[in-house]
Amino acid sequence: MLSETQGNGMGAEAVSASARDRRQHEADIHVLITTQSTGSGGTEYTMAFIGQRDYEDYQNTLRFVSGSTDTPDEVRQGYVKVLKMGLVAVGVLVQKH
Repeated sequence: MLSETQGNGMGAEAVSASARDRRQHEADIHVLITTQSTGSGGTEYTMAFIGQRDYEDYQNTLRFVSGSTDTPDEVRQGYVKVLKMGLVAVGVLVQKH
């Protein structure tokens, strides 16, 4: 799995372009995570699970919306819960292969 984050500060790491490109080619499932501000002051996290090679037909998108009054820990818990849900679905696919 390869996770690329865009501006959410939830554990994003800086990697060189060549290292990132190599990892992209090695991953069976990519997780593209984007964020968007909501009208109520919260943040919507969208996680797109994108398969390649043996999983090229697999695509799934899950969302998590944090409220404006959520603590950083509540946001992290919600974010991780949705990420785990997506990975469980991938795990079911892996067992079928």
